[in-house]
Amino acid sequence: VVSGFEMELALKLCPPSDIVFNGPLKRAGELERAARDGITINIDLAEELETLEALRTSGRITTARLGLRVNPGLPVFAARDRSFVQAHAAKQRSAKFGWPLDDGLAGHMAERISASGFSFETVHAHLNSQITDATLFLAALDPVLCFVAGLRASGRQIRELNVGGGFGVPGMQRSKRGWWSALKAT
Repeated sequence: VVSGFEMELALKLCPPSDIVFNGPLKRAGELERAARDGITINIDLAEELETLEALRTSGRITTARLGLRVNPGLPVFAARDRSFVQAHAAKQRSAKFGWPLDDGLAGHMAERISASGFSFETVHAHLNSQITDATLFLAALDPVLCFVAGLRASGRQIRELNVGGGFGVPGMQRSKRGWWSALKAT
């Protein structure tokens, strides 16, 4: 889930232990509810961990199940147009979702989560959607697997790797609608 509204619906449909709270805009009340109910919370921002620590200090929660959302920063799309591939690679590197793996930020945040005393058992990466090249998907997944292996080798009990994204169908294209598409067509 990525919002308090989705969390409320998910709690009506399945056990809290099956729910993962993701996304960069988690509110303090939503974090409190997720922690109290045993929902896994993927840390997207340092402020989320700070909020959870403050909630524990104030006695509003006692524990939380945390995951870390990481970003391998690698392109997963191929194209004949080299400029598209370069632009996509740059976009993946600077994506706002997940802690970058290649500059030490993900490792630093993993240390902070471990030091917090909260349960840290999950790593999440969303590699993208409409992927049509399995080789690029696996190449982007490789640094995530290496990161998890490193965490486990250092004694962390990472029990789950949650990989988001999806494969597209080669050759299929969505019809473009809206004012931007109409303008480009003229």
